Amino acid sequence: MDEPTSAQDLGQQHHLLQLVRQLSHESQFSIVAILHDLNQATRYADKIWLLNQGKMFAQGSPQAILTPDTVSAVWGYVAEKLITQAGNNVLI
Repeated sequence: MDEPTSAQDLGQQHHLLQLVRQLSHESQFSIVAILHDLNQATRYADKIWLLNQGKMFAQGSPQAILTPDTVSAVWGYVAEKLITQAGNNVLI
């Protein structure tokens, strides 16, 4: 899926990603999705393959890959990692 949430409002984005994740787990399907929203990738992905200029930069769990250090190395932005009350990691 190439940016499946790009034309959706916020509620629909989360509903779609929750549904895809649920169907994937129930049916034991693998889903490959391109997401530019790092927080959505962190929240809904089981594994991350991070590309930098078309080459594999890192792969693994979202919590291990999408860190402030990685964001800084790939995008040149110093992010701050927060943890929500629900336990979700958020990069700002």
